[in-house]
Amino acid sequence: MQYQYLEVGSLVTERDYRAAEQLALMEPSETPPFLLYHQLSEALARAEGVDFPEMSMPEYFAGNGDWHVFPTLVMLVEKSCLLGYRVRPDATDPDRCIFEMFSLEHFVPGEIPETKWQEFQHWREHDGWGQLPTQDLKNIADIQSGLHSDGFKGHWLNTAQEMSIRNQHAIADRFLFPDPAR
Repeated sequence: MQYQYLEVGSLVTERDYRAAEQLALMEPSETPPFLLYHQLSEALARAEGVDFPEMSMPEYFAGNGDWHVFPTLVMLVEKSCLLGYRVRPDATDPDRCIFEMFSLEHFVPGEIPETKWQEFQHWREHDGWGQLPTQDLKNIADIQSGLHSDGFKGHWLNTAQEMSIRNQHAIADRFLFPDPAR
């Protein structure tokens, strides 16, 4: 939680971080820490006037996670916030793109939070991405090289963890290459 709040600046809000700190000081109980954390986060948000979503744990697990929206939007969703990625192609160079990373969170109605925008010509111009996004971004050059390799005949996806990616590409294929027989 500390890493996500302090380094990534998303997936954990300031309130979530305070809830985690409170949880760390609590005595063990019969209630699982995960549930206590969510209860504390929700209580802090509501105490501040945030219109926080009410949901059961099955609803939470059905909604949080990794969502892909055609054509190039990915959202990592938590109950209190989300981290989003949007990738747009560079019209002049197929090996380049515009990569946007954003974070959204619930706030008190009527109190518009201060936003912070940063823009870089190249992702390497900024060293404050945090460890996780930096690792992902560092892999791009190697992946791009591999895609241009004569030995690359197509990629395989992990059927346990990457089915949303497979589904996104199937939808893209139907959209971009419609079957006239349908």
